[in-house]
Amino acid sequence: MAMTDTAHDRARPDTRRVCMRWIDAVDRTVNVLARLALVLMVVLISVQVFTRYVLNDPLQGVIGVTEQFLMPLMVFCSLSYVEMHDGHIRAGMLYDSYPPRLRTVVHAALCLVSAVFFALVVYATASEAWVSYNQGYETSGDIAVPLVWALVIPPVGCFLLALRLTVNAWRGPKPAADPAQPE
Repeated sequence: MAMTDTAHDRARPDTRRVCMRWIDAVDRTVNVLARLALVLMVVLISVQVFTRYVLNDPLQGVIGVTEQFLMPLMVFCSLSYVEMHDGHIRAGMLYDSYPPRLRTVVHAALCLVSAVFFALVVYATASEAWVSYNQGYETSGDIAVPLVWALVIPPVGCFLLALRLTVNAWRGPKPAADPAQPE
């Protein structure tokens, strides 16, 4: 029986590590999508400016694609990646003064409360996307596209953020950076 417990205990950290690596890989991949959206947006807007002012015949649909698809992709596909690197803004004067044990508890509680909040955002935004799909709504503007494609971006990004927050609660707080040390 002791061997089974030992084998189980040894397998557990490996499972945890594999899960963490998988989630990190998903965050990095989705962040690449956000970066590609940024590059595509720059290219489309540059081409539109050229065609408008040089050729006097602007491209149709660039504004709609940018505001309904590319900007939401940039924002929502980078949320979890930024959280993975602890890059979101935080007021930590009081938090940083806590002893390490209390800091771990507060960190886990804040991550879990935030994860629940973003899970509710996932539910609300996914519900809107579902209604849009069922009703057959289309985007307004030069090019009509099913609106569901734009509305599915926020729930996916918020789901990944909720998952990342849950992982961060499990992982514990990262050591505080020393402001005196250059990065």
